Amino acid sequence: MTINTTIAAVDELRPNAASAETKAAWTIALDGRLRSEVLGAEPLALTWPEDADEELSAAGPYGELYVLWCAAQLDLASGETARYFNTASAFEKLLDAYKRQSAKNYSLDCGGFRNVRL
Repeated sequence: MTINTTIAAVDELRPNAASAETKAAWTIALDGRLRSEVLGAEPLALTWPEDADEELSAAGPYGELYVLWCAAQLDLASGETARYFNTASAFEKLLDAYKRQSAKNYSLDCGGFRNVRL
């Protein structure tokens, strides 16, 4: 998923008046949070439109996180609270799955400790 594909998917899902720059800023901010909070890495210094076609951190089926995040922000901005809560709930569910998968795939330096699935 790239910034451009996120913007295109959001515009198809939720026709809106928000600028591409605003949706790109939401996407870049979320990518930074995912890298620092989930992956334990430094956020990338992404800018739009220069990095519009760079791959974002959440790949594969988790790329939908960016679309759901932007859609939720649009719902909130337009005052559609019921729709916002539905979209935010879908985002949180996918985020939890991404966190679980990331914990399996990436080991943080924890002094010799590692995740063990019981």
